[in-house]
Amino acid sequence: MAAGAGGHVDLTDKIVKKELFALNVAKGCGPENLFAGGGDALLCKSEDTQLIVHVPFNEPCRVFSFVFSAPAGSEPTTIKVYVNRPTFDFSDAEEEPVQIIKLKPEDFGAKEHKTKYAKFQAVTALDFFIENEAGDSCALSGLKVVGESVIVADVRAIKKVGEE
Repeated sequence: MAAGAGGHVDLTDKIVKKELFALNVAKGCGPENLFAGGGDALLCKSEDTQLIVHVPFNEPCRVFSFVFSAPAGSEPTTIKVYVNRPTFDFSDAEEEPVQIIKLKPEDFGAKEHKTKYAKFQAVTALDFFIENEAGDSCALSGLKVVGESVIVADVRAIKKVGEE
């Protein structure tokens, strides 16, 4: 977990892999491929142009940005992000998201997409509604969530300067 600007890091090791899931993906493809980091790992496209990915964390995190990768020609055009939802499916995607990210082909790869940071505090789960409104397929090959763990200080251990 390498530190980035402002102490932000890749939060992949905070993801609860056994609770990670995706809806509307092709057979044999799973969301764990998104975090494999191997370039050819692919959340496969389905016969539809919409996907849902649920990403739970093992502790509350502050989320600063996202980095998306996608195969050419199947890039999503819109990603709606929802925070701390107990359940999520396609009917929930009609509700107001915390953030909408509009994408062009050049927005994939190393480009960071900053969050509305004040709305991404104490995040225990993220839901991504991913769609390609311009094509006939939709795929992601990588997703990086950048942020930091929420560290809770023990205020009883705080002492005045000079006190021991």
